[in-house]
Amino acid sequence: MRVKKSSIHGWGIFVMKDFRKDEMIVEYTGEVIRSVVGDRREKAYEKSGLGGCYMFRLDKDYIVDSSRKGNVARFTNHSCDPNSYVKVVVINGHDEDKSRAPLHMTKKIVFVAKKNLREGEEMLYDYNFALEDDNEIACNCGAPNCKGRMN
Repeated sequence: MRVKKSSIHGWGIFVMKDFRKDEMIVEYTGEVIRSVVGDRREKAYEKSGLGGCYMFRLDKDYIVDSSRKGNVARFTNHSCDPNSYVKVVVINGHDEDKSRAPLHMTKKIVFVAKKNLREGEEMLYDYNFALEDDNEIACNCGAPNCKGRMN
């Protein structure tokens, strides 16, 4: 993966090898926090002028905050015609002899190729933002089916 300037918005993430449809591309990493903590952080990030808030909902209770701790996946741009999708995978942890039931389960967010991607192509994802009546977020993806907004 390579982060570089994107024609869509600011920085983007570009694949450095070919990926086949349904092949995992990259994990979205960061700090796993409760949703209420995420709400507080989002406001604090806006106040501090951090210049971007990179949070991804893991489930109804938890968010992965990649704003300060995370990898290149946080630079994935939105598109109305995405070439990747997100999947939450569950990884089971076992005790040392693996003869007992899992000790814990860990959820991970991964990006998967929605179609074949070629080396050098920007990885794009549909953010699926909720529609907000008073705050429409403009979309610059340029796709033929672009809705003109991300929410």
